[in-house]
Amino acid sequence: MTQPERKGQLFRLPFADAPESRARLWKSMTEHGLFVPEDLPRPIGTEFALQVAFQGDGPVVSGRARVMAHGVSGWARGYFVKFVELDADSLPLPLSPREPPAPEPVEVAVASAPGGSEDAWREEPTPVGIQPRSMVEEASAPGDASHLEAWQGGLRPFDAFGPYQLLQRLGAGGMAEVLLARHTMAEGVDKLVALKLVFQEYARHPRLSELFLTEARLSATLQHPNVIQVFDVGSAVGRPFMAMEYVHGRNASDLVQALRRSGRPPPVALAVTIAIELGKALEYLHEQRDLDGRPLHLVHRDVSPGNVIIGLHGEVKLVDMGVASASIASGNDGLVVGKRAYMAPEQAAGGHPEPAWDIHGLGRVLYELLTLRRASEATGPLKPSHFHPQVTPELERLVRWATAPEPSARAPSAKVLRQALERVRSTLPPFDLVQTMHALFGEALERTRHETEALMGMARGKDRPHAFPRYRRWRTAVAQRIPVRAQLLASRHGRTLRWSALAITFLWVTGASWMCPLHAREAALAGHLSRADRLISMAKLSGAGEDTALAQLQAARVLRPEDPRVRSRLAALADAFERLAEEATQRGDMTEAMAHLRAALEAAPERRAVRVRLRFLEEELRQASSGWRVR
Repeated sequence: MTQPERKGQLFRLPFADAPESRARLWKSMTEHGLFVPEDLPRPIGTEFALQVAFQGDGPVVSGRARVMAHGVSGWARGYFVKFVELDADSLPLPLSPREPPAPEPVEVAVASAPGGSEDAWREEPTPVGIQPRSMVEEASAPGDASHLEAWQGGLRPFDAFGPYQLLQRLGAGGMAEVLLARHTMAEGVDKLVALKLVFQEYARHPRLSELFLTEARLSATLQHPNVIQVFDVGSAVGRPFMAMEYVHGRNASDLVQALRRSGRPPPVALAVTIAIELGKALEYLHEQRDLDGRPLHLVHRDVSPGNVIIGLHGEVKLVDMGVASASIASGNDGLVVGKRAYMAPEQAAGGHPEPAWDIHGLGRVLYELLTLRRASEATGPLKPSHFHPQVTPELERLVRWATAPEPSARAPSAKVLRQALERVRSTLPPFDLVQTMHALFGEALERTRHETEALMGMARGKDRPHAFPRYRRWRTAVAQRIPVRAQLLASRHGRTLRWSALAITFLWVTGASWMCPLHAREAALAGHLSRADRLISMAKLSGAGEDTALAQLQAARVLRPEDPRVRSRLAALADAFERLAEEATQRGDMTEAMAHLRAALEAAPERRAVRVRLRFLEEELRQASSGWRVR
């Protein structure tokens, strides 16, 4: 089939053309429609020209689509469309009648490129199978997931996936989807993780699976407060996955939308603060080295608002290392990946990845946070002060410095740009990112938290019934192996046998209770110390989760607080955290210094000097942070 002439908006599906892919698309269009991600959803009833393409150069569905409903899925917001008319050269799809007709259908023109080109296309991956929120809310009883359309591979809420239990779909990208999952650890402790799964269509391709696994391996080696952490990597039911840190918050794209709705200029300090934290993440990424000390030359290549997560408690995280690892797995440095609206000119043209690409993306994100407009919409040099009069000349110079068309004219490194932004922040009024997040998203995130707690409660409720069928199957299997004569003897002398068994069990438990705990405790202690030594050698000292040296030594301290092996290791770890805090203080990074001091106190709570120093830094930060408040 020849490609139809491109017109209207183009959206790419996150899977290649295949019979099961067409069936999936047909089913979605028959039921609730196709979900199209969009920052500003079009009004319901809007008709517009739309093309939907598979990954690669496959056939295209082309025609006029109508907005049927608005929807939200995790971090993605957008609308549901159904085709009301198809072009002659389009793939076939079910059509939705135009009845009842809209009084005045709103025609929405496609935004042109900065140069006014008619060939400007918005190409964004769009998931299939997301339902409107109203359909989910009107569904049947809580905990019953049978009414929900299955996710990729037939997965549904509360299904087991390897060592995880799936809870909710958070979103989807070009080759993978992200699900909220529950991981039950030792002693019945539950942990929420963001589970990234390769789409089934891609899991069958060795090259694409290797691309994903390379991302997972790369991400697992990264440990920085501003980079999302990876806890686990594996494969289940033929689909590679990685378990990542779950951040309860919103991405920078959501932040821009919320600030637009507030109807007031965004605080300059907000944009500068986020840009500084993002600069720290890029600085860490660009300076990564292998075990032999050789630079890894990592470039993220997709620095955009959607890949910057801001937590409710003010943490800023850079996500999606898959683009950074794409050239490693493909062997092709010229692989063009990322979002064109945030690409540097030389990146869009293809070429060898350079840190200057990420610096350009950082500059564009900063511009968008300052003006609430995309830099790609500007027709000349970026002038954020034109839209926000509180932008200082020095800050405007830094935006232009980061987004200069020529790489040689940009900031030489993320570190230099970050330091320049910190100097600008020191001249701005005090600002509290935590308070801003609570003001903008507090109620919505509180609802999300309650929904997540309800899902966790239902998930735990599904654990208990399974014990009884397992017990019955075990009892039946054991009974089948007991000789008939023994069963007859037991039936005739059941009371005597029960008392005898009880007496023997009592004697065995009494004797074993003196020895078993000693051996079990020593074995557990040795295991914690061994894992702690291994993690120290890997420089995984602290962080989220239990796979850190500090967490292992804390568990060992619970078993034997006075053991000299535990005390000496914790003291050495506390010394290391104090040194790291001193280095962070010398760099002027008070947030990182306080994090290291808190870790030092976790390792050695008796160190009064560390506690005094931490209180001093907290008081300094508190005095400097009265904060911007949303009215």
